[in-house]
Amino acid sequence: MEFLKIKKEENICWVYLNRPDSMNALNEGLLKELTDFNNSLKDDYDSKVIIYTGEGKNFSAGADIKENNLPESKLEAWRSNVGKPAVMSFLEINQITISAIHGYCLGGAACFVSACDFRIATEDALLGYPEINLGMNLNWFGLPLAVRLVGPAKAKKLVIGGEQETASKLLEWGFYDEVCKNSHLIDGAKRMAEFALKLKNEGNNVIADFICPTPEARKLFPADYIVWVDTIKSGRFDDTNKMFVKPEKFDFHVTSQNAKEWSEKILTDISKNV
Repeated sequence: MEFLKIKKEENICWVYLNRPDSMNALNEGLLKELTDFNNSLKDDYDSKVIIYTGEGKNFSAGADIKENNLPESKLEAWRSNVGKPAVMSFLEINQITISAIHGYCLGGAACFVSACDFRIATEDALLGYPEINLGMNLNWFGLPLAVRLVGPAKAKKLVIGGEQETASKLLEWGFYDEVCKNSHLIDGAKRMAEFALKLKNEGNNVIADFICPTPEARKLFPADYIVWVDTIKSGRFDDTNKMFVKPEKFDFHVTSQNAKEWSEKILTDISKNV
């Protein structure tokens, strides 16, 4: 591969974005390689955890805006958008995915890490969505991916503010799962992978609480089991409440605030069907 470096250690597969002289900027070639590799993982039965990181001093500076390959029309731009398929390829990976973030992680790269299952970052890592400062629209599912991690209010600050947020703040918001010293990043990511493998091998299921208010958002995050909690009429996510569309398909419909009763019913149903 020209733009990726792949390293395998037993059940862990390391994927390095490998354009260090360009801060691992996402040119068309790298995006296509990454998409093809991610799609090939469905046939990789040895790798149980995939860890993504960047070669050199940065995870990635985002889309390569220096790439002189402008489309001739809006239709051609839509057809040639290789970023969206790249993000979708992350969401469709069956293995556990982890991002190990250092240096800059901007724009499209931030979309990639938010599409992974877990994120570990160094103390000096900076993440942001600079598109608004460049007069560009944030694409590549950036907003819904950020919403599912930190909620609508903080996602708007991330995306609309255009600022580079520190690792400590993103850990506080829940965007990152762990922050470590620079020298501990690889060991920390490996430890996280081994812990995830241990849980998976013991037969544990992953329960994720995602805010998916619209049919479009639900298509991005297909779930094995959907619980519709129909008891919250108002709260801190008012903007999400206003856009909410009742789900057409769900496995369980919670209609009253009795956590003990409903949790026992849901656990029984999951044990039978998942």
